[in-house]
Amino acid sequence: MTVTKIILAGLLTIGATVLSAQQKEINFTSLTTKDGLSSNTVNAIVKDRYGIIWFATDDGLDKFDGTHFTVYRHKAGDPASLGANEILSLHEDKSGNLWVGTSGGSLSLYDRKKDAFSAIPSGWAPNSITSNVIRAICSDYTGKLWVAHFDGVSIVDPATKRFPLSPLHKFRVQPLICPASVFLKTAAGICGSEPMQGFLSLSPQPNL
Repeated sequence: MTVTKIILAGLLTIGATVLSAQQKEINFTSLTTKDGLSSNTVNAIVKDRYGIIWFATDDGLDKFDGTHFTVYRHKAGDPASLGANEILSLHEDKSGNLWVGTSGGSLSLYDRKKDAFSAIPSGWAPNSITSNVIRAICSDYTGKLWVAHFDGVSIVDPATKRFPLSPLHKFRVQPLICPASVFLKTAAGICGSEPMQGFLSLSPQPNL
């Protein structure tokens, strides 16, 4: 056997050993209601910039610091609580703000300093989301929030909580998120926001 073949065989053996060791180091830990999770049905998970893990569940918003759970739920008569207990979506924007989408309680913004929530109203009034069921949330390259709900998509300026663009009504959407772009898969095709190109709309394609 030549020196080259011996070296190659040695490298392959080392690589296989390292890969095997790495695979053996992967461990999974389950978290359930027995550990403090408010519900075993989890719709979304976000790890924020502070290392806190947030779970959107069917019975509240759960904050996990690695040891303990804190559960946030709707409290009747308390405007600083969540609008509903069923949480469908979560998103941390570029400024580190946590946005919470609920089923029936619209969109809420978490205030870390006050440990409280402020709601974006739903309805047909100005600066309102036209549906209170928030299916998904993401940010585009300008920092605007794209909020997918049962009536379509609303675009929100997180700094002012205002709506700079008219909502896209009657879209049944599943957001497809890219690093600097937002694309929405709909029954009418694909639309989205791209850097340097603005708003795009593409025609339906087979098997879309």
